[in-house]
Amino acid sequence: MTDSTISFPKYIGYGLQEKDSYQFNPDTGIHSCRYHFNGTTIIEAEISEQNASIREIYKGAVRGSATDVTLEKAVINYYSDQECLTNPIYFEWVKQIIDIGNIYVEMFNRLDFPMIFFSTVYFTTIHIPLKPEKEIIARKIFTDIDYDYCNPWVQQATMETEYYDKTVEEKISFLSLTSPIAYVPYALKKLVSTGVIDDEKRYRAVVTATEFYHSGRKRKFLGNDDDNWMAYSIEYQPLKPSIIPK
Repeated sequence: MTDSTISFPKYIGYGLQEKDSYQFNPDTGIHSCRYHFNGTTIIEAEISEQNASIREIYKGAVRGSATDVTLEKAVINYYSDQECLTNPIYFEWVKQIIDIGNIYVEMFNRLDFPMIFFSTVYFTTIHIPLKPEKEIIARKIFTDIDYDYCNPWVQQATMETEYYDKTVEEKISFLSLTSPIAYVPYALKKLVSTGVIDDEKRYRAVVTATEFYHSGRKRKFLGNDDDNWMAYSIEYQPLKPSIIPK
């Protein structure tokens, strides 16, 4: 096996490939690459003629590892046994997103992901309700190459707001972007910089596990003492069939 025969994926799980981290050891025949989250190495991947392996790292200690005949099988085997709600890297991922501002993140568990993909592991979807003036901004995202991984699309959705004295139903535009979990924080920072996410709470971004359903989906959110409404819900189509990730 030579140095020129190996190509590592751009991301694995929560981690993006570290720049210039690829190495080849001619003595052992092992190709290796590192992946980072928020500037810290969280994945080390190795490929040799015999097998491939990954190690997940948190605060310098190995959390777990898997070895198989290919890197794809090693990744899928490892994450198939992982529960998001027991992984500290997942909670740091959630915190990083919430800290961006006006973004709601649903808590995932392993059952929310019926399939594990290589090398994405988990596909997630960013949903953004759009005020009319924001739809023009949203449409421009389709031509931005930085969103290649995110498959953006705009659909019509129904927002129902329960006030203390009445219920108001309105049709809104609804931007969705399906993305590898590793890319979500970077995509959201880009989205915030465009101004497409409104400051109003009902129009905040919502990050969910990608839903491969064929029927409509309705999500409901409760208000608090600071809101002038009791609850609001949004009904939409989960995933456009023509852009199901490969």
